[in-house]
Amino acid sequence: MLEAFADTSVIGLSLNHEHMSEAEVDTAITRYERELAIPVTDALTRSPERLVDMVKAAFPTLKEHLPAVA
Repeated sequence: MLEAFADTSVIGLSLNHEHMSEAEVDTAITRYERELAIPVTDALTRSPERLVDMVKAAFPTLKEHLPAVA
């Protein structure tokens, strides 16, 4: 809906993991990545590196300005 009503692109999705087991989160991430063809993560239970990767993939020129994540 965001892309339909706004001049923007969705670069990724972060799940709300409330009431989900770790296995359910993993399954949801895999499912939504396949269905939506965008990166998916759970920002509160997964590495923040995944969010950084989403931004860097969407905005490649930022790569040269961001510090490396170790």
